[in-house]
Amino acid sequence: MAGRLEAVKIGCLLVSVDKTKELCQIRVTADLNKIDKDQDEFPINLLEIIMASVALQIVSKPLPGSDAGTIMANMKEAAALWRSAGAEVKVYTVSVGEIGNLVFTAHWGNYEAYGKSLDKMVGEQSVQALMAKINASGTAEWVRSNLVREMPI
Repeated sequence: MAGRLEAVKIGCLLVSVDKTKELCQIRVTADLNKIDKDQDEFPINLLEIIMASVALQIVSKPLPGSDAGTIMANMKEAAALWRSAGAEVKVYTVSVGEIGNLVFTAHWGNYEAYGKSLDKMVGEQSVQALMAKINASGTAEWVRSNLVREMPI
Protein backbone atom coordinates (compact mmCIF):
# COMPACT_ATOMS: atom_id res chain seq x y z
CA MET A 1 0.00 0.00 0.00
CA ALA A 2 1.28 3.44 -0.87
CA GLY A 3 1.09 6.31 1.56
CA ARG A 4 1.75 6.70 5.27
CA LEU A 5 0.76 3.65 7.27
CA GLU A 6 -0.31 3.88 10.86
CA ALA A 7 -0.94 0.91 13.13
CA VAL A 8 -4.09 1.07 15.22
CA LYS A 9 -5.03 -1.52 17.84
CA ILE A 10 -8.76 -2.14 18.09
CA GLY A 11 -9.52 -4.67 20.81
CA CYS A 12 -7.57 -7.78 19.87
CA LEU A 13 -7.12 -6.63 16.25
CA LEU A 14 -4.20 -4.71 14.82
CA VAL A 15 -5.18 -2.55 11.86
CA SER A 16 -2.92 -0.76 9.39
CA VAL A 17 -4.45 2.47 8.09
CA ASP A 18 -3.26 4.34 5.00
CA LYS A 19 -3.64 7.95 6.13
CA THR A 20 -3.56 9.29 2.55
CA LYS A 21 -6.80 7.52 1.62
CA GLU A 22 -9.76 9.33 3.08
CA LEU A 23 -12.53 7.42 1.35
CA CYS A 24 -11.89 3.81 2.17
CA GLN A 25 -13.22 1.05 4.30
CA ILE A 26 -10.77 -1.17 6.11
CA ARG A 27 -11.69 -4.79 6.64
CA VAL A 28 -9.48 -6.71 9.03
CA THR A 29 -8.86 -10.32 8.08
CA ALA A 30 -6.50 -11.52 10.79
CA ASP A 31 -6.41 -11.68 14.56
CA LEU A 32 -3.59 -9.91 16.46
CA ASN A 33 -2.83 -13.12 18.36
CA LYS A 34 -1.99 -14.86 15.07
CA ILE A 35 0.56 -12.23 13.98
CA ASP A 36 4.30 -12.58 14.61
CA LYS A 37 4.98 -9.60 16.89
CA ASP A 38 8.62 -9.33 15.69
CA GLN A 39 7.91 -8.86 12.00
CA ASP A 40 8.62 -5.45 10.46
CA GLU A 41 5.59 -5.24 8.17
CA PHE A 42 1.99 -6.29 8.41
CA PRO A 43 1.18 -9.54 6.64
CA ILE A 44 -0.38 -8.98 3.24
CA ASN A 45 -3.55 -10.80 4.31
CA LEU A 46 -4.03 -8.73 7.46
CA LEU A 47 -6.41 -6.28 5.89
CA GLU A 48 -8.23 -5.43 2.75
CA ILE A 49 -8.88 -1.84 1.76
CA ILE A 50 -12.12 -1.31 -0.09
CA MET A 51 -12.47 2.06 -1.80
CA ALA A 52 -15.90 3.65 -1.59
CA SER A 53 -17.66 3.22 -4.92
CA VAL A 54 -19.51 6.10 -6.57
CA ALA A 55 -22.70 6.11 -8.65
CA LEU A 56 -24.53 8.73 -10.66
CA GLN A 57 -28.30 8.30 -10.94
CA ILE A 58 -30.42 10.26 -13.39
CA VAL A 59 -34.17 9.70 -13.07
CA SER A 60 -36.41 10.71 -15.98
CA LYS A 61 -40.09 10.39 -16.73
CA PRO A 62 -41.18 9.49 -20.26
CA LEU A 63 -43.81 11.95 -21.47
CA PRO A 64 -47.23 10.66 -22.56
CA GLY A 65 -47.27 9.73 -26.24
CA SER A 66 -43.46 9.61 -26.47
CA ASP A 67 -41.82 7.13 -28.77
CA ALA A 68 -40.19 4.46 -26.58
CA GLY A 69 -37.75 3.68 -29.40
CA THR A 70 -36.44 7.25 -29.38
CA ILE A 71 -36.09 7.21 -25.58
CA MET A 72 -34.13 3.95 -25.63
CA ALA A 73 -31.96 5.11 -28.54
CA ASN A 74 -31.03 8.20 -26.50
CA MET A 75 -30.28 5.98 -23.46
CA LYS A 76 -28.07 3.71 -25.58
CA GLU A 77 -26.18 6.69 -26.97
CA ALA A 78 -25.68 8.14 -23.47
CA ALA A 79 -24.57 4.73 -22.18
CA ALA A 80 -21.98 4.45 -24.97
CA LEU A 81 -20.54 7.88 -24.08
CA TRP A 82 -20.31 7.10 -20.35
CA ARG A 83 -18.84 3.66 -21.02
CA SER A 84 -16.21 5.14 -23.33
CA ALA A 85 -15.23 7.39 -20.42
CA GLY A 86 -14.84 4.42 -18.05
CA ALA A 87 -18.21 4.07 -16.29
CA GLU A 88 -20.23 0.90 -15.82
CA VAL A 89 -23.72 1.82 -17.05
CA LYS A 90 -27.15 0.31 -16.43
CA VAL A 91 -30.69 1.52 -17.11
CA TYR A 92 -33.63 0.54 -14.94
CA THR A 93 -37.37 1.03 -15.15
CA VAL A 94 -39.17 1.73 -11.88
CA SER A 95 -41.61 -1.06 -10.99
CA VAL A 96 -42.71 0.09 -7.52
CA GLY A 97 -43.04 3.71 -6.44
CA GLU A 98 -42.64 6.10 -9.35
CA ILE A 99 -43.84 3.48 -11.83
CA GLY A 100 -42.67 4.01 -15.39
CA ASN A 101 -39.77 6.32 -14.55
CA LEU A 102 -36.39 5.39 -15.98
CA VAL A 103 -33.19 5.39 -13.95
CA PHE A 104 -29.90 5.81 -15.81
CA THR A 105 -26.96 4.80 -13.61
CA ALA A 106 -23.24 5.15 -14.10
CA HIS A 107 -20.99 3.42 -11.57
CA TRP A 108 -17.29 3.69 -10.70
CA GLY A 109 -15.18 1.71 -8.24
CA ASN A 110 -13.89 4.87 -6.53
CA TYR A 111 -13.75 8.66 -6.71
CA GLU A 112 -10.55 8.61 -8.74
CA ALA A 113 -12.23 6.61 -11.52
CA TYR A 114 -15.26 8.93 -11.35
CA GLY A 115 -13.00 11.99 -11.66
CA LYS A 116 -11.18 10.52 -14.66
CA SER A 117 -14.52 9.88 -16.38
CA LEU A 118 -15.67 13.44 -15.75
CA ASP A 119 -12.38 14.81 -17.07
CA LYS A 120 -13.00 12.90 -20.31
CA MET A 121 -16.63 14.05 -20.56
CA VAL A 122 -16.41 17.75 -19.64
CA GLY A 123 -16.43 19.89 -22.76
CA GLU A 124 -16.73 16.85 -25.04
CA GLN A 125 -18.68 17.92 -28.13
CA SER A 126 -20.48 14.58 -28.46
CA VAL A 127 -21.80 14.90 -24.89
CA GLN A 128 -23.06 18.43 -25.53
CA ALA A 129 -24.65 17.35 -28.82
CA LEU A 130 -26.42 14.42 -27.14
CA MET A 131 -27.76 16.62 -24.32
CA ALA A 132 -29.14 19.07 -26.90
CA LYS A 133 -30.67 16.18 -28.90
CA ILE A 134 -32.36 14.67 -25.82
CA ASN A 135 -33.73 18.06 -24.72
CA ALA A 136 -35.03 18.80 -28.22
CA SER A 137 -36.68 15.37 -28.56
CA GLY A 138 -39.35 16.25 -25.98
CA THR A 139 -39.68 12.57 -25.06
CA ALA A 140 -38.91 12.71 -21.35
CA GLU A 141 -38.55 15.13 -18.48
CA TRP A 142 -35.81 15.16 -15.86
CA VAL A 143 -37.02 14.18 -12.37
CA ARG A 144 -33.82 14.18 -10.30
CA SER A 145 -30.13 13.37 -10.29
CA ASN A 146 -28.02 11.98 -7.47
CA LEU A 147 -24.34 11.36 -6.99
CA VAL A 148 -24.05 8.70 -4.30
CA ARG A 149 -21.07 7.28 -2.41
CA GLU A 150 -20.96 3.80 -0.93
CA MET A 151 -20.95 3.78 2.86
CA PRO A 152 -18.92 1.14 4.65
CA ILE A 153 -21.08 -1.04 6.90
